[in-house]
Amino acid sequence: MRNHEVDAMKRCHSLLVLLAVLACFPFCPQLQSAQPNLCPNLIAILTTVPGNLDAGYAAQRLEIRQCPVDIAKRLGVFQLVAWPANATTPALVYETEEAGFYQFAMIEGVYVFEFMGGTAQPVLALVFENGIPKIGLRASTMSGAKIISTPTTITIEYIDSKDSKLYRRQFHKSGKTQRKG
Repeated sequence: MRNHEVDAMKRCHSLLVLLAVLACFPFCPQLQSAQPNLCPNLIAILTTVPGNLDAGYAAQRLEIRQCPVDIAKRLGVFQLVAWPANATTPALVYETEEAGFYQFAMIEGVYVFEFMGGTAQPVLALVFENGIPKIGLRASTMSGAKIISTPTTITIEYIDSKDSKLYRRQFHKSGKTQRKG
């Protein structure tokens, strides 16, 4: 198999795991939040320690949470909660009211999301720089984002919904960012 085919299979597997976890969260009351102001349903814990699932609460991590769904609006409130290593409280909580996740990619310390929006789809990159989480990109696109991942970088290409220009952002697993456009 070629490298790009292996990478594509890994991305598909990651997406399938995330979708399986998303499907189970309404039936998993043991995944409730003990922190005030955090959505009660824990959907996933993403660690920056490759292959070490036991490091979940000691390592820097990103949690995906969902508050109860508003049936009338057909939307849910999602939270992306970023924790530094060994922290008792999160350093960053990003909350969005969207219909769900359209696509997702991650490498060590970099997490990129495209949400399912209405007329525009929000794109978000959360990056750990020196162990501290920050928002590396917050944008919206009407034509969808192209997310390309390699073992060391994630590149996002999108046409911004505000100025209709093509932008290209590249994030390295070390947390450094390159911009074009």
